[in-house]
Amino acid sequence: MDTVIDEKIRVKEMMMKELAGGIDGGWSPIKDIKDPCIDVIAKFAVSEFNKQSNSSLKFQTVVSGNMQFVCGINYQLATAGCQ
Repeated sequence: MDTVIDEKIRVKEMMMKELAGGIDGGWSPIKDIKDPCIDVIAKFAVSEFNKQSNSSLKFQTVVSGNMQFVCGINYQLATAGCQ
């Protein structure tokens, strides 16, 4: 079962790498910021920010973003929101 999950993760990482332009190590712009996966990541980030800072920001949309492929994927996302 773990190999199936590992394969799904590997495939998803390959898909996300394609969205970022396929560059390893450096930051590159996300090609499709409207991809539903990017929204999920941004909503999670806003939720974690709210928990850690005792805030109540509401996620609206991703405005822009960059991705970095190292031993995983790092994201820099600019989002629009309100309180």
